[in-house]
Amino acid sequence: MYLGIGVNVAQKKFSFNLQNKAGSISLAAGKEFAAHERFVLLELILKRLHKEFSLTACANSQIWKKRIEERLFKKGEKVCFAEGPANSKTIISGILTGLGPEGELQILPHDEKEIRTFITGELIF
Repeated sequence: MYLGIGVNVAQKKFSFNLQNKAGSISLAAGKEFAAHERFVLLELILKRLHKEFSLTACANSQIWKKRIEERLFKKGEKVCFAEGPANSKTIISGILTGLGPEGELQILPHDEKEIRTFITGELIF
């Protein structure tokens, strides 16, 4: 299974189109976090993810997929996706349709008839 997340820790300002959708841990907590505190936050996040999506639960059912897809950002909307590693020049535009059986991102590119799957990359705003 693949899982990709982004966690804004110290960000205080967001672009206009994300102002009412995105947040950060610093904004939610109303404080700044020192570098060593960020590692503690990461550890807490990883523990919570492990609890929510234990390997046993993932191996035995597709419940994890349904739970994630219910909250999947931009699902059913037009997206631009940079395929591959950071700063990729390969841009895919299309409709984000959901997740594949192993957690890969699925996009129906414009002017194509088949959904494509991606295990690495990032949405571009």
